[in-house]
Amino acid sequence: MKSKISIEEYRRLELAQNSKRNKYGVADKSNRTWTGFFRGREQTIIFDSAKEMNRFCELLWYGSNLMDLQLQERFLIGTDPITYYVTDFYYLDALRQSWIAEEVKGFWTRDAKKKVKLFREKYPDIILDII
Repeated sequence: MKSKISIEEYRRLELAQNSKRNKYGVADKSNRTWTGFFRGREQTIIFDSAKEMNRFCELLWYGSNLMDLQLQERFLIGTDPITYYVTDFYYLDALRQSWIAEEVKGFWTRDAKKKVKLFREKYPDIILDII
């Protein structure tokens, strides 16, 4: 006996069969996309990873202690050649009374380790938290 399925179920099955996993293990775009109100307006933000998106949601939840939350803030760490370190999050923490730069890491590269070291040397007053 044949069973009938709806068009929506068929499309969902077809999509599941045709979807390929990213070679770097990055979650599907739908699992790392956040939509909501940020800085007074509705926005849709696509993060580099689901882990980074989850951390963003945590920071929004604890928002009463955080001020001036910035995403993808650039810091100059080298001039020859010009090199920037881009943090995932940058904010003023009222409880710790200091500026915090956060890096959400799932995989460390040699370049990332080097940039973190240069950032800590050049900006000793900014606390760098690795999540």
